[in-house]
Amino acid sequence: MKVTAAEIAKYMQILEKTPDRMTAASDKLTVAQLQGRPGSDEWSANDILAHLRACMDVWGKDIRTMLTEDNPRWRHLSPRTWLRKTNY
Repeated sequence: MKVTAAEIAKYMQILEKTPDRMTAASDKLTVAQLQGRPGSDEWSANDILAHLRACMDVWGKDIRTMLTEDNPRWRHLSPRTWLRKTNY
């Protein structure tokens, strides 16, 4: 599947703006709202934000590579090793 330069630019802009959009949205919440869990088996807003951060730490470079290179190569990544090395 061939991706156009315009599509790449569009998604790069979205990715670049996402941290600011997430900050703006979460800044409006109280600590109780951020830490509160809707149910005992559900994630809090803080849990979700931490998960998104971890995903970006793990996959951000690969996403950028996919969008900017013609024949991207993904690096091998063991989630358990990554967790241990980053102390997440």
